Amino acid sequence: MKYAYLKTFLYVATTVVATVIVFISGCESGDPSGLSQDIIYEQQDKLITKHQLDAIKIAPTNLTITTDQQQKFTVQGLKDGLAVVDLTNDVTWVSDNPTKASIDNRGLLLGYEDGEVNVVANLASLTDTVKVTLSSALLSRIEIETKNANDDLEVEVCGELALKALGIYEGEESVPRDITAAVSWELNTTDWKKAIISNEIAFKGNLKVSDVFNDDLLVIARLAGITSPSQPILINGYSGGNITVSPAVAEVSKDGTLAYRASTAAGRDISQHVVWSSSDIAIATFSSSEPTRNLIKGVNNGSVQVTAKCGDSATSVGRLLTVIDKAFVSSSFRFDGESGNINTSRIELGLNQSALLNYMVKYSDGKEVNETKDTKWDLFGWGDDVDNIITLDTSNDKYIKITTKDIGSAGTIKAIFEGNEKSLEINITPQ
Repeated sequence: MKYAYLKTFLYVATTVVATVIVFISGCESGDPSGLSQDIIYEQQDKLITKHQLDAIKIAPTNLTITTDQQQKFTVQGLKDGLAVVDLTNDVTWVSDNPTKASIDNRGLLLGYEDGEVNVVANLASLTDTVKVTLSSALLSRIEIETKNANDDLEVEVCGELALKALGIYEGEESVPRDITAAVSWELNTTDWKKAIISNEIAFKGNLKVSDVFNDDLLVIARLAGITSPSQPILINGYSGGNITVSPAVAEVSKDGTLAYRASTAAGRDISQHVVWSSSDIAIATFSSSEPTRNLIKGVNNGSVQVTAKCGDSATSVGRLLTVIDKAFVSSSFRFDGESGNINTSRIELGLNQSALLNYMVKYSDGKEVNETKDTKWDLFGWGDDVDNIITLDTSNDKYIKITTKDIGSAGTIKAIFEGNEKSLEINITPQ
């Protein structure tokens, strides 16, 4: 009996040790979950397919940091050159020289020795690489200039200016380093409705100005206990012509939100640069945070005028916004009894075949409602012979019944609901 207990104990102990070894092995390979590389690759490949990605991009790029300094990297998934998803925590991070600098699975790099390393991000078949230079030289001062050397240190209201921070290091005075991504950027104002400077990794040093200043606008950059001199920025008046706001007329539900767009006469999008206002904040009010400044939220039933402003010189024409209990967002067709909507603009029906259709409306409160009962229906495209080709039965409150009687050219069924129209092409084929 004692021997049986001992045998069981040894088996359990051996299994636990083996499990721990496998887990540790997974962690040492850069995967703290212990998942195999095949599983990781498969998961990453699914992300590529889901977001239809054709490339990934690391930020920041080509920078110099001091040893013992940490630097955070991010990765964006690109589709047709545009960033569509943050993949920082999904890629596999690699340093090609871990004795000089290591990087963890969150994209955080730590430098150890002078030299250069390549930071690599892999997402299944997609990859990107940036070079990082490491130096133990001490930072002595910071200077601020424009990212484009041909630009002056000035910006107009509702405009942007890309700034660059240069680090001057002891023993390297003649070769300043670009430390834009490493510094912390600050302004002498905390009112984001006047001006804001980005500390997001991909946009560090980007200055946006939304209003005029009575005093100078000053920019400061800080790193490793060193602070740059306050750099004055000249603010010029808005010169973009008339400000156009869209939509011109809109509805939003109580507690719902709507994104407005503001553009210059030349069509430049300045939605995140203007100062937005509602004529009655008790009815509708704009967001109080900078990244969503163009989002307005319905508070109570009523109507307001929405305007966008660039300093004292340019204000848009007011746009009418009505807050209601719920607002129409979109519509779709659905075969009765099915859960998914028809996601094509054309369907095919055989001769002497019937189909039951629902008309579904999505509202601003997120709910989707069958509005077949209150929808007007029309048939187009079959000419005067329509009654001999197809019939439409609207007697049921939940669905309409379409029945084909003869073969003819493709036609269209149109649903009209509270001024909103939705069409579906129907092609009748021989059985």
